[in-house]
Amino acid sequence: MSWPSGFGSGRGVSRSARTHALWVALLAVGIADCARASDAARIDLSRTGAALIEVRNDQFDDCVIYLIRGGTPIPLGIAPGLSRRTFRVDPGLLGEGGGVVLGGGKRGGAIERVTSPFDLPQTRIASWVVRTGNRVEQPVVH
Repeated sequence: MSWPSGFGSGRGVSRSARTHALWVALLAVGIADCARASDAARIDLSRTGAALIEVRNDQFDDCVIYLIRGGTPIPLGIAPGLSRRTFRVDPGLLGEGGGVVLGGGKRGGAIERVTSPFDLPQTRIASWVVRTGNRVEQPVVH
């Protein structure tokens, strides 16, 4: 990578500007890698028929995430507090994908919040935000 005139010589451009330019370049590479990973996940979904559930946990406490189908809660895993987590749902758990519900609760506790029923077809991605308070958050399927 060649730097613009003055970057390496110490003339006209401060060290902090060079450091900033390096961080911007590294960030661009990281974003490109994330885009490739996302494309790879989508290809895998179309090949296997699975679906993804992306959860953003805005609470301080860890949250156990459940897929509720036909009234039966199926634990998918834990979304740590103040973080994001993606869960893969295989076609066998999805069934026909109609009328599924997501639920969440503290470790060792009961399910405290649920979404309204929604359709989650195979190869699709549902995004859900678990917020503090008593609001019902509906997942967005894309």
